[in-house]
Amino acid sequence: MRIIDVSTTIEDGMRLYEGDPEFKLKKIKTVTADGTELSEISMCAHAGTHVDAPAHYLKGGQTIDEIELGKLSGTAIVCEVADKAIDAAELTEHEILEGDIVLFKTDQNTYLSQSGADYLVAKKIKACGIDSLSIEDPYTKGGKTHKKLLSKGILIIEGLNLKNVKSGRYSFQCLPLKIKGCEAAPARCILVED
Repeated sequence: MRIIDVSTTIEDGMRLYEGDPEFKLKKIKTVTADGTELSEISMCAHAGTHVDAPAHYLKGGQTIDEIELGKLSGTAIVCEVADKAIDAAELTEHEILEGDIVLFKTDQNTYLSQSGADYLVAKKIKACGIDSLSIEDPYTKGGKTHKKLLSKGILIIEGLNLKNVKSGRYSFQCLPLKIKGCEAAPARCILVED
């Protein structure tokens, strides 16, 4: 059994979605001066690898502390995709099953199209993840892809690190921080290869 950490490292200077606040780590105490290390962090809930809850785009939607963790645990299929827009035609080339967690390995400039989102909804997957900063088309507004998936109970994981992962099936675990009333949270995600 091999465990693969597919989370991005949260650090100063990390790549962020345009307009999001920068990550800041401030040392409050140090072992040398105070006998203990103590840090304060400041960051956007969407920094690095994170999970979007329905409240991100849906009025009255579940917040991150209310989501069912079972939707972020189970069998995942890693799909390497080359097209800029992941559409239904591209997805038919992968053996996506009901209840899967679908993870997209891309060139970082790829997004899920509306036909791709419709396809995944019809397949009744549990969650969808991508290695870019957003699953959304960067040239459109309104969050149509987010709304389509989240309204059907499909959670979204963004900012994964899949560059050293091969396409195929894995066991998957993703645990977002439990932040009351928040629309998203940073998460640690792993793939397990038997």
